[in-house]
Amino acid sequence: MRFWRLNVPNYESDYRHSYINGQLHYPFGLPGVECDVCCQTSGGCRVRSYECPEELRSHKNLAQRWPIPRSEHSLLQQQVLTALGAKGESFVDLGPGDSFQPCYLEIPSRPRADFLWLSAGVLVVSERIKGVFETICGDNAAVRPIILRKIGKREAKLPPPMPSTG
Repeated sequence: MRFWRLNVPNYESDYRHSYINGQLHYPFGLPGVECDVCCQTSGGCRVRSYECPEELRSHKNLAQRWPIPRSEHSLLQQQVLTALGAKGESFVDLGPGDSFQPCYLEIPSRPRADFLWLSAGVLVVSERIKGVFETICGDNAAVRPIILRKIGKREAKLPPPMPSTG
């Protein structure tokens, strides 16, 4: 069996990169944790494959995500696990800073490529490539839908419009 690595293409600038690929936003997730002793905060950046439960989306700590004390965090994790119908220990299945689905793609140009390279090594693929992954990988790849919002009207192959600030 042979393996291949996919690399992000070299773009002329960060501005060009974001113009072609856009950004993903995860509006719901667990906040960071504030230490009871030293008041330092910590949190991760994992993206979980399940959706934030509808009934918890208005919870201020899941939307604003400011660090909270560990005891409050444990209770919030249990609420989320209960709403998901999952059983788990706090700080085992869920962690500080975990993001939940859905995610939203905002992109200044019209997406035409089969691969969009977003920050932190996140790869977004077209419907066609998704089908290939599912056929080849089966259950070995977690494929989740992305909600499009704020999609630009210009073609990605055109030069990005330069803002007045340069």
